[in-house]
Amino acid sequence: MNTVLIVATEDPVSKFNVNSYFKYGVKTWEYWCKKNNVELIVVDELADGIPKGKWMKPFVFDYIKEGKVALVDADTMIKWDAPNFFDHYEEDEFGGVHDTDSIFWLNNSINAYQKFFPGFELDTDYYINSGVMLFSDYHKPFFEELKKFYFDNKHELDNWKVPNTGSDQTIINYLLQSTRVKQKMLPCTYNQFGLVRKDLLQHNWQTGDRTSFFIKTGLIWHFTGFAMEQRISLMEQVWNLTKQYYND
Repeated sequence: MNTVLIVATEDPVSKFNVNSYFKYGVKTWEYWCKKNNVELIVVDELADGIPKGKWMKPFVFDYIKEGKVALVDADTMIKWDAPNFFDHYEEDEFGGVHDTDSIFWLNNSINAYQKFFPGFELDTDYYINSGVMLFSDYHKPFFEELKKFYFDNKHELDNWKVPNTGSDQTIINYLLQSTRVKQKMLPCTYNQFGLVRKDLLQHNWQTGDRTSFFIKTGLIWHFTGFAMEQRISLMEQVWNLTKQYYND
């Protein structure tokens, strides 16, 4: 059985409720999963002692026993006619979309987390965005390693406040490469982020077509990299614009 798992837990320090935007994204995932005979699991509660949803990712196989898995962030939406991406990678491949969207952020993050991986040089040609990751039960040992890393460094990671470095993403990349996991680099359409930076919110004004570029070109839309208020507004607007396509 193929499974999509979404971590949609509340952030205790955020003034915004995760459901304020997730309620739009989950509708698209429900439709797509039903259409493609895929199980959908939503994790909406933090495990005991885990303060942030980002650190629920290592526990993915507490919820899934076998098969291929897509672990996706709560700020994503999938296009109604997206093909079944589970057909595009093998069970021993770990799939993700290349992310060098901000060289400034990437450099800061790699340098900040380097201390946990002394002497290891991360290859940015294989650096992926952790918002959409495709793998299978073959990768249970990797997630056990990720879990161990988290618990070994829990106090520091739970209290991490280094700006412009993120939390789980660069650590996941360090571990993927340092443990020699076989990676599958997916087309950017399967995790279309950087919507503002890449002008993907724009449209072909010359022709009068007001459909944003990301709706035309992307299969999984990732609403990250801008203020939370804008995320909520955009996901609502996109749902209202496209919801008629999710009614088959």
